[in-house]
Amino acid sequence: MENRTERQQQQTVFLLSAVAGACGAYFHKDVLFYVAIALAVVGAFSLLVTKWIDFFWMKLAWLLGAIVPRIILSVVFYLLLTPLALLSRVFGDKDPLLLKRRADSLFKVREGEMQRSSFEKPW
Repeated sequence: MENRTERQQQQTVFLLSAVAGACGAYFHKDVLFYVAIALAVVGAFSLLVTKWIDFFWMKLAWLLGAIVPRIILSVVFYLLLTPLALLSRVFGDKDPLLLKRRADSLFKVREGEMQRSSFEKPW
């Protein structure tokens, strides 16, 4: 994050200003308009304050980037994959990989005649 240019830092502050202004218009809050104007003025005239705002914003983005994917993956795992796995175990095939079969070979015997189309897309 140290190698961000002044232009990138200013773009971050101006984007935050635009988002604050849009949220102020959407939620009808005058305070957000004042924040948007203050951020725009700071972004235009003070490089030191712009640098600090950008630094803290990037640290917040890094922190959220470290936390949010774990939350989303946990929710997907416990609310989607776990019930599917339990349903598959209860209602599915009891030995889908044929691991318990005690035959000499694990190949499946295929009945019927071979056709040319069988070899075109094997997967």
